[in-house]
Amino acid sequence: MNKLTYFGDGLISSLDDIEILAAKKAGKILVLSDTHGLDAEILEAVLDNFGQEVDVLLFCGDGFSDVGEVIQKALTNEKLQEKLPSLVAYVRGNNDERSYVISAPYSEEMNKEKTENHDNFKIIQLNIPESITFILAGRRVFATHGHRHCVNYGFDQLYAIADNLPADMIFYGHTHKAYFEETHGTLFLNPGSLCYPRGGQEPSLAIVSFPGIEERYVVEYYNVGKNILGSYNFEQV
Repeated sequence: MNKLTYFGDGLISSLDDIEILAAKKAGKILVLSDTHGLDAEILEAVLDNFGQEVDVLLFCGDGFSDVGEVIQKALTNEKLQEKLPSLVAYVRGNNDERSYVISAPYSEEMNKEKTENHDNFKIIQLNIPESITFILAGRRVFATHGHRHCVNYGFDQLYAIADNLPADMIFYGHTHKAYFEETHGTLFLNPGSLCYPRGGQEPSLAIVSFPGIEERYVVEYYNVGKNILGSYNFEQV
């Protein structure tokens, strides 16, 4: 469950949970990208199926308004809030705005935030960064959309980031194609597009699990479909 009390650039959580996640022995990240702002409903279906199994929901850009809509709804919907992982992390895609505004019910726990108080509400401007880093179970995670790193033409710039940070995992989007590789101990992964895949692929998402600092990653891809009744289904590839 996400306590929704800390709204930093690219991170929604609580300060306590961010510290707890960093110190965990194992971690699991749900990676999504490229919904293009047209289907917040699919994000709720994803949370119904995977939200309580993972530590982090990471959105790699292009369609942040879908994420913002879910966050806004979760602020007053306890059942949806319970499905949100402890940390929601996100970056800006080339089709996203630089910020997104939500209104949150006022609470003393959120009083430390630099927001504007209107009676029982706080107006919160979520700044959407080009890239973020965070620590999960001792692993340093870097995420970006990828358009500024020329990911359509190769990964040289991402390789350089992995060396310079250094980063254990690098996640990106933009190409709308699911892909992963492990190079020199760093995992590079694109979850594909949740709504608009390319290259003959199906709509997809990825889950990355790792038990600890010294062990490698387990990568699971799920294709996303919709049945004749309009419900979403998720099939592991």
